[in-house]
Order: sequence, then C-alpha cells, then structure tokens
Amino acid sequence: MAPDATVEVTYQLLDLAGDPVGAAVDVPWDETLGAFRVPAGSLQNAGAPGSANFDEAVYHHWHGRHRIDVDTGGRGPMAVPLAIHGSDRMSWYITGGAPLLRDADGDPNGMPVQISKNWHGEYWYHLYTMPTFSGRGPESMELTMASSKWGDAYAASHAQLSLVGWGDWGGHWDETALGCFGESVTYDPDMTLRRAPLDDVRPFLVQSADRWNWTGNVGGADFLRYRTAAQPYWERRMSRVRSTYNAVGPLLTNVSYSGLSSDGRIRYNVDTRLGAADDLVRVYLHFDYEFLEDVLYDRLAFFQVAADNYSDNLFARVAWGDADQVHEDRVVDDHGTTGYAADTDRGIALTGKDPWVMLYANQRTGDALPERYANIGFIVRSFTADIGGARLDVPHLNLRRSFNQQMSQYGVELGLPHEEGSPWCGASCLGETRFVPAGSRVQLVVEYVVPPADASRYYGQSDHLLALPSGAFEDTAMMLHLAPGNAMEVTASAGTVRRTHPVEIDTVLGEIAAEISIAGGLGYAPLVFHGLERHDGWRLERRNGEVWETVDQSRHGKDFAQVDFDADAGRWSVTVAVPIRGGGDFRLRRLAPGS
Repeated sequence: MAPDATVEVTYQLLDLAGDPVGAAVDVPWDETLGAFRVPAGSLQNAGAPGSANFDEAVYHHWHGRHRIDVDTGGRGPMAVPLAIHGSDRMSWYITGGAPLLRDADGDPNGMPVQISKNWHGEYWYHLYTMPTFSGRGPESMELTMASSKWGDAYAASHAQLSLVGWGDWGGHWDETALGCFGESVTYDPDMTLRRAPLDDVRPFLVQSADRWNWTGNVGGADFLRYRTAAQPYWERRMSRVRSTYNAVGPLLTNVSYSGLSSDGRIRYNVDTRLGAADDLVRVYLHFDYEFLEDVLYDRLAFFQVAADNYSDNLFARVAWGDADQVHEDRVVDDHGTTGYAADTDRGIALTGKDPWVMLYANQRTGDALPERYANIGFIVRSFTADIGGARLDVPHLNLRRSFNQQMSQYGVELGLPHEEGSPWCGASCLGETRFVPAGSRVQLVVEYVVPPADASRYYGQSDHLLALPSGAFEDTAMMLHLAPGNAMEVTASAGTVRRTHPVEIDTVLGEIAAEISIAGGLGYAPLVFHGLERHDGWRLERRNGEVWETVDQSRHGKDFAQVDFDADAGRWSVTVAVPIRGGGDFRLRRLAPGS
C-alpha cells in the first residue's frame, strides 16, 4: 500500500503575516524520492514584489512561509519523509535561504532540514526532512525560509551546492552566506577543484560593484598540509571526508568535516561555525588532530592562510602580533618561487594574548568585482598540543612562499616549533627536529575574519566598525581592534560554559536554565544553550541595572531564535544572537504555562 493511502499531507502557501494564499493542495507520494513531494511556492506567489530593495528595512525580514499539515490517521509516533522542492525565489536570492521548521505556535521545533541547492536545475532548492508525528490527530508545522535577517542580525546559512551543470567538475561543494547578497565562505572538502578545502571568500556589506550584491573574492585557506620526510614530494591530504550538518542556520551554522590523512596516520575533525552578524564575515574553525602513528614529517601545518593553490590576491604585506602590539610586519617580496625561504621562517612563536595573523594591502586590480576592498586574517582563540606528553600552549607559525598563477604570495601556517633536535618536546620526539609520536593530539580554535579594507566601501551599520578612523581599515590597526575586542570571557552562575567562541552553555534543570556573564565581544554574538528538555517556552533575558529585560527581536511572530535537536541526547539547543559590544549578563528562563 502506498504511504499516501494511509497518511494525508497537505500544503498551504502563507504570506508574510502567516495568512493563507490560495487554497491548500494535497501532497502526493513520490516513489522516486521515497518521500511526500511538497510543491513549495515562491515569495512572489505569496504577494512579494519581484525584487527586494534592501535599502528598506521591511525586505530584510520578508521570510518565505509554508504550512504543512500531516494526518497519520491515528497511527504514531510516525516519521514522515518530506521532500520540499522550490525555485530560487523561495528566498530573495539563492545564496541565502536558511530553512527551519516551526510548530503551530511559531516556535522553532529543532527538527533538522537537509538543504541542497542546484543553480543549474529546474528546482534550485531541495529540502529534505523527516519529522515524527504523534498520531493524535492532524498536526501542523511551518517551514520558514529566512532570507536576509533573522531577528536583528543578518542570517547565517550553510548549504551543499550542487556543481552539476557547472563545467565538468561536479564534486562536493558547500556554500555559506550572511544575508542573501552573495556567498561568504565556500568549502571544497574533497578537493575536487584541487585548490584548497576553504575556497572562495568574500567580504560582507562592502560595495565592490553594487550595494547588496556579490563582492570580490579573497579566498582561500588550507586545513591540513602534510608531507612525510621519506616522501616530501607527496602531499598527504584530507581523505575519507565525512560531512556532518549539525545546524544550517539561521543564527549559527555547525558543519563538520572529518576523516583521515591520505596515509592514515592523522585523524582530523574540522568544525565550521558561521554566526549571524552585522559587521563582517567571522567563522570559528575548531580543529582536532589525533596522531594514530608516528609521523616524521617534512612539512606539517594545521591551518594555513593563504592556501598554496589559492593565493593570487597580491597582498603586499603580511603581519602578525597579539592584542597589544604588532610583532612583525613584512613586505611580500616578488620571490617568484615556492617553499620556505629558510629555517628561520619556520617555528616562529606566536606569543601574547589573542595572537593574530593578517594579509593586507591587496594590489590586485582589473577584476569585474574588485578584490582590493577586503583583507583577511585570523585570531588564535585557543591552542593546545600534547606531543608525546609534552604540553604546548603557544602556537607557532611558518612562512611559506607560493607562486600561484604567477603571483608571489606568502601563506602563513600554524604548526609546531622548529628547533634542532626538538628540545621543547623532550625525549618523546627522539631528538628529531620534525617528529610527532603516535598518541599526540593538537586542538585549536581559529577565528577567521574578512574585514573591509576601505572605509568608503563599507555600507554596514556596525557600531564598532563605524567608530574606527578610516585609516584603521587599511592596515594592522584593524586586527589590533578585532583580536582583543572579540576576546570574550564567559562565567556561569547557573549552567556550565562549554566554549566561548562561539558562546555555548550547558544548561541545568529548573526555571533558570542558565545564567552567564560575558566580558568583551564585538557585534552580534550567537548564544547557544544546550541540554534543554523541550524546544519551546524559553525566554532569553538581559540584565539592565537591577532589572532583567526580555530579549525580543521578533518582526513576524517568533522569528528571532534558532532551535536544534540532538537526537543522541534527546535534548534541544536554543540560540539567540544578541548585540554583545563589551559584554553583558544573560539568563535563559522557562516561562510558566500560559505566560
């Protein structure tokens, strides 16, 4: 018997206010998909104009809304597979569009939605989900597509993007965006295009050609650069890559790439998190490397900017420093070659609080979308290495020359000390200069940033960026602002701090699930509260003097929170993005029934 003979699914397009548009339609079972195929309408079908004028605030909060009703005929609990296909106009633009499911009261319910985009097919959006229904009569939920903003911050999205139809490449490609004005950071985890695992990168709220549109590309970055001493000509790359989409937005994405080095000696996991923001592209990269066998290496880098094969932006200067000062600021010479210039360019200690690296003064011209309006950098928020029992908390960098597309550039690698005989490591390194024993582990958190390089081209309204002198956009003054400014310290009087970049809290049972104090921070910060026993009824409050005030950024119902469900733990997480400038006190409170 076909599933649609026992389960009834209907679809109703909604307008911006949540009112029905036209008549509801029956959703058929699609045998080829193994799911009920929902025919999602567009924003224009729901009464939106043909295009958005983002200079008017209303368009930033114009979501796509779709109601789905399911009746399992009294049988349940029952998981019902749904395939929701729609055009690019389900969102204002295909690079945006963060889907989430909400219950009949408008609360996000945390049920995962898998998203795939195909810019070259009949249906540009392909959404898949399989919610469980209780069987206690007809049940309703809403699929909401956030386009530009979700709450007060620009929405973050992460989606698999099909390359079918784009030349002969194919392969696995992921695309992330802030808002819906062009991509922010893209990923090629299988290295199908043979350049880097982190590829195209573009600044946010920067006018390269037009406002509210695509900006110039300043990518990319490498996750693992590794060659053995015995075979230095053979690049051992990330392999057996598995992608896990823990959250696809709209306030904080969480996607992991994990696997083994191609020789099977290093296990890796890279968590990527893009948070909703109002200032600039800021990605938190969490790296975890475990050495399964002894590794005698010629080259070993845990993270690198720019990538060997993606370093053609002609940045004229490379610099590094800490929260208080610039340690070194070098001219990128026209070296015309590759590799390390000397051993003195390896194992440079990146000391001090909030150490950072920056490539700036982009000299590339002539592109349709100018690339000189953004710089790139990263801040090391934490670094711990256990090398055969020797603990190392200071990251070290290597400077490696590249000559990609006939352009001289430096790639800055995060690695280990480079001292003859490795005295820093002790007996476990066997007196080898480049050796990591089996059982070693390296973990680090990097805040990867794409700051605007020209104040006149930045049209955002970020308070901390607009407060800077225009000259600070052009050089290391920007990193001396970003590195200490976003160095958040978090303490909890209720709950436990899981991490600070981004802020994630493990909650406790009770009316007050968490209470935290944050010092520092710039722009908007997503606050994530884990371990909740239900998805709804929570209120985030912020202290104002002696009074706790409700954080409510809604425009059309409860359109400012994100909820994710952890199936293994059977618990929910609630995320709200708040303006964090300088910090504040927050608590998550459970509302009494009916309040």
